Amino acid sequence: MDYIKLLENARSCIGAYCKACPTCNGIACKNLMPVPGSNGGGDTAIRNYQKWQ
Repeated sequence: MDYIKLLENARSCIGAYCKACPTCNGIACKNLMPVPGSNGGGDTAIRNYQKWQ
């Protein structure tokens, strides 16, 4: 199984909110994930990822 096939399989199992992106940086799931960080502007995950870089 290669990485592309792995992502395709993950998208069918991961749930309605997570998009199983190659890089989990919060852009595709902005304001969708049901966690406290997604309230308001929904950019907490994006800012956290940018700070970690």
